[in-house]
This record gives sequence, C-alpha cells and structure tokens, in this order.
Amino acid sequence: MAAAGVFMKSLNPGRTCFSQKVITQNIWRVFSSNAATKRNPEISVVIQENDPNQHSNAHLGHFYRLPESDVSNTLLHCLPKRFFKRSGSEKGNLYLMVRKPALQVIEQLKGWTPGEPQPKFVFYGEPGCGKTLSLSQVVHAAMKTGMFILLVPSVFSWVHSKNGIQLSKSRENRFDQPEESAKWLKTIRDINTDYLSKITTSEKYTWGKLDSTGKGKSLLNVIDQGLKRIDYAPDVVGVVLKELKKESSLKFLFAVDEFNGFFGKTSFKDTKDKWIKPKELSIVHHFTKLLDADKGLQNAVMVFALSRTGIQRNHSKSYEVSDLLGQKGESAVTPLTSVRVPEYSMHELEMCLKFYQENGFSKELNSDVIKEIAMLTGRRGHDVDLICRSR
Repeated sequence: MAAAGVFMKSLNPGRTCFSQKVITQNIWRVFSSNAATKRNPEISVVIQENDPNQHSNAHLGHFYRLPESDVSNTLLHCLPKRFFKRSGSEKGNLYLMVRKPALQVIEQLKGWTPGEPQPKFVFYGEPGCGKTLSLSQVVHAAMKTGMFILLVPSVFSWVHSKNGIQLSKSRENRFDQPEESAKWLKTIRDINTDYLSKITTSEKYTWGKLDSTGKGKSLLNVIDQGLKRIDYAPDVVGVVLKELKKESSLKFLFAVDEFNGFFGKTSFKDTKDKWIKPKELSIVHHFTKLLDADKGLQNAVMVFALSRTGIQRNHSKSYEVSDLLGQKGESAVTPLTSVRVPEYSMHELEMCLKFYQENGFSKELNSDVIKEIAMLTGRRGHDVDLICRSR
C-alpha cells in the first residue's frame, strides 16, 4: 500500500501534487500484480440515444455520444478543456455519462412552461465530481428543445481576468473589460445565431460619437458592432441583455458556471488601492441584473454551478451553497433548488473504467482493481480521468 500513499498525496486537494506521468506510472505498478478477469462483459457502456431529453433512470451510469454539430455549435463553449483530452476524444468522439443530478434538472426543465414560477437550480459539491459536466448536460438538453442558451462559461475568468480593467466611459464608478466582453459576445453569437438574426432592436443605440445602430436592426448587427470596435463591447453586452429581456415569446436557459464568482472577490484594485467588488465590473453588473425577480429575465430556467477552484480556500468554509454564495448570493437566487453532484457511485466508477478500458485503458478489470482506484481517487471523476486517460 506504499504506492497508495503516493496517490493520496497526488490526488487529494491541498496536498503535494505529482505530474500526471508519475501518477500513471505508479498506478500501473500497483495493478500489474493483480490477476485480471473482465467484469460484466455483457454490460453495454455506451447507449445509442444521444438526446439527453430522452434519458431516464434506466440509463444512469451509461455514456452517450455528443453529436459533433452539437459540440461545435454550443457545447464547445461550456465543456471543460480537459474534457477534450479524455479517452475516446482522440477518435473524434466525445461522450458524457448520464448522471442523476443532471437528469433531475432536465426532468424539471421539460415540465416547465413560461408563466409558471421561475425555477432556479444550483449544482454544488466537492471539486472534481462533475458540476461543470452536469451543467453542460443540461445545456445540451435545452439546446435540443430549441431554447435560447444564455451561457456564461466562467465567471472566474472575468473577476480574475489577466486582461485587466479600465474605467467605464459610459458609467461612473464602473469598470469595463473589453476583451472579456468581446469573448462573451462571440460565444453568444456562435450559440444563438438564428435567434439573434431575428430579434431586432427596440430603439436606436449610439456608440461613441460617430457610430450607432438604428431601431429595428438585428441583434447580430449590434453584436458585430461590439466585435469590430472592442471598446464598445461592454456597452453592447448590456444592450443585448436589455433587448433579450423584452423577448416574451422566447424560452431561455440562463446557465452560469462558477456562479459564486458574482458574489465573491476580484483580483482588481482601483486607483485608491481599494479592492474592486464584482458588481463594479460592468459585465458582472449586466448579468446579475438578470436575477431581479421583477425586472430581470422572466421566461427563463436558471441553472448555476458553484466552484472553489478559482478562489482561495480561506474565503469559504466549505463547498456548501450557503458558504460559497454568502447571504447576498443566496438572496439573489431565492427560492432555489440545490442539487449536489457527488463522487461516482461504485456502479458509475465501474462503468467509467469499462468505458476507459475500451478507449485505451489497457488493463482488464477485476474487483480488486476497481476498489483500489476507488480508494486512490475518492471516486472523483476528474481524478479517475487523470489515471485512466489513454497514454
């Protein structure tokens, strides 16, 4: 069990980290002495149904393939980068496991109609257990039903941006992030081009001294203005969201990863050396306004994922919703349904290992190997991926 000690150091948060190469080398050393016999070879790991709206409890633990067009149009913007490096993806195929947290939200999504109380869901749990993947699965389901996907892929990339900030030219005591605003405009254009080409402005908007967008122009024209002149991008974000709030005929999914970043700390200071609050950033201000019960985004299901990955651990006591959101964050989304994303069950772990085995995991599996991996990884999907990724 000496090797196990090495893995506990390398995979547990807050302890010494070793390279992936070291992890992989040691895991094979641990398992090389195990007499291997395949387990449950009759189990089909991958299901044919690739629409998450058609999944049920019978599919839990199985994998489904993400259609390439769905990935390039939408899921590319919300799946974590490491997901594209996992086993199987090198063959041009991407797969997600059907898990209970996402399935629970998708069922509520299918049953909701505009005019009913607005549902809000928050994915939470320990790092590496699949909150972003659960959010992505919900996004996939919403996309399949034709909802407008209002996606924020990473709040931490805004509040801790390396691109810096500048004083807003249009709002006093506000700070703009032109680069981050332009990135988001491109994201929303890529995902919702068809809708944006049909939605038109309700009034004329002026950008600077020379440029303007007239009433009745498509939101694609507005977005293009922000992409051509990046200094306009922060104000363009505000205009796009303002116009979307007026679209009573559309059904929205407002999906935000690292949602607690809206209510935490930033990495920026003002000219007086005072820490800037997230709400003082123009882009954060625009999006948190959507949460207002009366003046915010009305015809929307709101699904958020929390994270401790991009914050100092001493800023929150735990991964619980109340600790990560704080009083202001909780009050902004109350009432809400908290959905915990747990570590893999033993069934999910076995199905995951079988999937990896079929895509480059060269060792056959037996109960001892599965139990060993469960202990070394804590059954966290991210850590299982580290040691089982194709070499």
